[in-house]
Amino acid sequence: MQLEDWDDADAILRAATQADLSRIATRFAQRWGYDYHGYSARLVVPPSGNGPDTRLFGNFPREWVQRNGALRAEETGVDGKEREDPRVRHARAGLPVTSWTVSGGIGYTRADLRQVARPLLRQAGEAGMTGGLTIPLAAPGTQWAMMTFSTRQRCTLRDLAPSIAPALYFASCLQAALSLAAGDRDRRPGLSPREREVLHWAAIGKTSWEISVILGTSERTVNFHLSNAARKLDTRGRSATCARALALGFIAL
Repeated sequence: MQLEDWDDADAILRAATQADLSRIATRFAQRWGYDYHGYSARLVVPPSGNGPDTRLFGNFPREWVQRNGALRAEETGVDGKEREDPRVRHARAGLPVTSWTVSGGIGYTRADLRQVARPLLRQAGEAGMTGGLTIPLAAPGTQWAMMTFSTRQRCTLRDLAPSIAPALYFASCLQAALSLAAGDRDRRPGLSPREREVLHWAAIGKTSWEISVILGTSERTVNFHLSNAARKLDTRGRSATCARALALGFIAL
């Protein structure tokens, strides 16, 4: 990751307004060559408590959202269409970040999802998008969540690969910021002092072995604390766990 990526992750966690979130997300996306970004999540219980709802954020053109039936289904809560959306199915399957191009290249997903995604790729190509990333995310209170980055520039899966790690970390930070702004902090879990300490060092880039040396414990114990923290924060992976811990104020860089 570049220094600017860390700066944007820190800035998104401290953003005070929706306009700030949009400005920072656009800056991050453009630095990696992406013209558009979008976050969507299906909440288990919405703030109103009246049933399923969505959380949406991004800068995709209105024409694309209106033309893309899957996104309309997400917005209107048509669960049948939503369940057929290849992006939602990918996220719900617990799969990693997938990169894609309109020429048909799709990385890190199942063969059946590659097949059902082809009509969506054709729609993206007709809208001028050539490729991008779809990032599954996990958070308390969501049935599924994801963030998408897309570009209008000609690209291959190899071209997209360098942006996967920074985009995943940034998306985790954005999700945490949106959750915090929505008042999810009131339902945050608790972390032990040792879990916070381990996460602090992990967030600044230390490996499990390095953390074990710093804390005078075993690498296995460090991984145990990281695993416990991920379970409590309902996250997957070290980057996502650190991002959520930062957003909730458990640790500071």
